[in-house]
Amino acid sequence: MKKQQSGSVLLAALGLTLIISIIVVSAVNRAGSQQKMAASMKDKELSFQATESALKDAETFLVDSSEEALFGLFNDTNGYYGYDGGRDFLSDASWEDPQSSDKMYNIAESQSYVIEELPEILETDDSLAIPRTVDSRYYRVTAKSVGGTENASTVLQTVYKK
Repeated sequence: MKKQQSGSVLLAALGLTLIISIIVVSAVNRAGSQQKMAASMKDKELSFQATESALKDAETFLVDSSEEALFGLFNDTNGYYGYDGGRDFLSDASWEDPQSSDKMYNIAESQSYVIEELPEILETDDSLAIPRTVDSRYYRVTAKSVGGTENASTVLQTVYKK
């Protein structure tokens, strides 16, 4: 004698398979998103490190150069500029003629820097006996680089006293 089967077990199995499939697809999508975020973070970190390297190269140039060698160098060419308070280093126009550092491994293009000679600032020595003016030169160093792709870009700036 044959019993009539209603197929409820089949329906339950199909429902369970559907739920498991949704969970698996969601997990795969989440893993893909996390991989993209990790790659983006690596790209940003690489950009930051390359920019710091260019900043260090510019500071080394200033340390190694004598006052005589720097005199007259800041003529708005080859990445050596006179001070311009309106210069926007986030725009590409400010980076038309920069100095380039040696290209680091795994970055998309060479990192670059610009050195600006700031106006003369006379300081007062902190001696309590006789105040005297101290003649120091200040330079604003700005460096820019991208990471492994051109999607991550970093601009860093520092002021150097010589």
